[in-house]
Amino acid sequence: MAGSDAPTVPVLDADEVARVWARRGPAALCVGGFGNPRDEPHDRIGLFDWPADGAEPVLDVWVPTSALETLAQGLDEVVRRGGWDTMYATGWTLAWAGGDDAFRTWLPGEGATLTLTAGRLWLKEGGELDRTTVEAVEGWLSDDWTERGVRLQIRGGGTHAVLTAEEPIANMGGPFYDGLDLLCDSGWIHDAGGALAIALGVSYVHGLG
Repeated sequence: MAGSDAPTVPVLDADEVARVWARRGPAALCVGGFGNPRDEPHDRIGLFDWPADGAEPVLDVWVPTSALETLAQGLDEVVRRGGWDTMYATGWTLAWAGGDDAFRTWLPGEGATLTLTAGRLWLKEGGELDRTTVEAVEGWLSDDWTERGVRLQIRGGGTHAVLTAEEPIANMGGPFYDGLDLLCDSGWIHDAGGALAIALGVSYVHGLG
């Protein structure tokens, strides 16, 4: 997955974010980021319209970690919660949000790649899928670490890719790539895959190769 360009990310408080978002309607609140712009703990958040198919967040800002609950309560109407894969000074590579039989994933420049709503499951690569055929959600990593992602296990055999990432230098090993690099680059798999499994009402499993 290609990431978005490295941004200059502002720092706002919860009230400022709520004022910017006022009257936009339902939101997806994606929380992530690695690092901190201030002495006080902060989280980098992406706010997406829900359920619009926009390829970019409406807001990409840092907010105090202590203000996240206040922020969620201050936004208009329904807030779908989730996360996104981003770091302190990088663009984002993917985002996800959902709950209560609804879920969505986004890629920068592509918009929604998976949508679960009103009992219907739609994949950008594959079209509509009968959700009752999904047996499990699998987070996977290739043996050489160069490929990883989240896919759906289908009853009777077969899989459908949901999110896939590549890191060609991962098999070069230290000092070029080690376990810490892998942890930073693949932590999103469990979070996104587990959240999707909950929304679908199926199990989440780990797979290798």
